[in-house]
Amino acid sequence: MERRVTLRDIAWRTGYHYSTISPVLNDDLTLPVATREKTHRTAAS
Repeated sequence: MERRVTLRDIAWRTGYHYSTISPVLNDDLTLPVATREKTHRTAAS
């Protein structure tokens, strides 16, 4: 059984702070487009 991916896992892979990841995944449009795209790509992989 694989372990679940956490916000900290995504943060580590993207280089962003973990507190940035949650707003991105909740579609916070105040964050830069590049940040949102990179985070979504990483979360999907």
